[in-house]
Amino acid sequence: MFARAAKQLTKELDSDRRFIPISSLASADSYRPFSLVMKKQSRLPWPPRKYLATSYKLTDVFKEGTAMDAEVKYDAPLRYSETTDQKVGVKISLKLQPTAVDSGGSWKSSFSVSQITVRKAYMVKKGQWKIDTSHKFIKRFSGSHRIKLYVVTEAFEIKEPLLIEERSQGGGKVMITAGEIGEIQGQGESIKKKTMEIPQGTVVAYVVQPLDIQEEIFLRASAPSFVFDDFKDLLKPSLTVFQKVKDTIKGECEPLMSLSQDFRIKLLGTLKSFLQDGDVISDVKTVLELFLAGGQPKHSMLDLLDEILRPQVENLLHDLGVFCEDQREESPSLLQPVHLLCSSLEDLDFRVLPLLVTCIEKNMVAKQLALMDGIMEWILSSDKERIFSLASSLPEEEKNITAEMMNTCGLIPQTDTPSLTYLWNKEAQSNLTALYAALYALWILSE
Repeated sequence: MFARAAKQLTKELDSDRRFIPISSLASADSYRPFSLVMKKQSRLPWPPRKYLATSYKLTDVFKEGTAMDAEVKYDAPLRYSETTDQKVGVKISLKLQPTAVDSGGSWKSSFSVSQITVRKAYMVKKGQWKIDTSHKFIKRFSGSHRIKLYVVTEAFEIKEPLLIEERSQGGGKVMITAGEIGEIQGQGESIKKKTMEIPQGTVVAYVVQPLDIQEEIFLRASAPSFVFDDFKDLLKPSLTVFQKVKDTIKGECEPLMSLSQDFRIKLLGTLKSFLQDGDVISDVKTVLELFLAGGQPKHSMLDLLDEILRPQVENLLHDLGVFCEDQREESPSLLQPVHLLCSSLEDLDFRVLPLLVTCIEKNMVAKQLALMDGIMEWILSSDKERIFSLASSLPEEEKNITAEMMNTCGLIPQTDTPSLTYLWNKEAQSNLTALYAALYALWILSE
């Protein structure tokens, strides 16, 4: 819920697309101005736009005697509300209207955000700072070719608490109300209701500036050079790119193959329960990021988790060596593949998560992964628009699940051709890669 609200706010307020929405409420404090974050170069062809949270502030790595010659200023507050339609199959009722508004047709939904005040905080630097190159955090990453350090320079903060309500109803369909503007009524037999209050002052999006580590180690004193990544053009996509992606994901997930059958079953069951709540996945990923960065995550980061799922989160983190001293023998090797899985799941549209649950429950993971092999080879081997058709002999349920996953990943269905026929779309490559990585890890655990 938090990630969806943050994306909606950022999309509305940031027309230049400089700001990066935060995916986890547990990590929001790690993206305030002066916070240090890092980015790890992806082994996959598309560098992630997200920056990894750390537990360090800029002042933590100053040389002794260096003054914080800077301040945080704020722009005038902004107030807005937004309602966005999406495809799902629902009926929309907006409370601000004198009468309810029905969205005709099946597979329609709406995400509504109530009127709220947001302000932009930004860092104003007045002097020059010296960084302590002997600090353990700087020493650990300053010589790395894969990891770069950054400082947060701007952030969007909400000025009053925001209440988000989610109602799920049969077949993975959802109902969301943000504040009091409206609600989405799905079609199903049972309804589950969940609420989350985003506290006043929470950061929902941020901008960073690179932290230059040179001989004298100064933070750039010139005008900020804001950093954000678009997908870099590859050399002509070819089969080698597909094989590289496949081999990279296989290598990242390899530690999962050595787990005992009992532990695989336990881990799969835990992760399956997390697929019910995208916020849980994001919070687990955040805790693992802080731990992998050398920080000490706090139990309080889990305070806002679903009360039913929180014990499972704590047990998983204990098994991975977080929050405990007597870690399992395989814990260190499991940190990276579990983080990769959570990160991949977080990158997917929320509508894919219940589809993955169905794949697990009906032993369809291996078949979906096999289909993805052909899709990935096609999507990474094409350099021009052309169409691709999947096997049409699939049972109806499997065909519907595959079609939904392809649609939410951004492939363009061809309505005038047989079902499961799609037009090549470069922008779908990243989402399909995340889906492939998630399916691959879940396949290993389900074997």
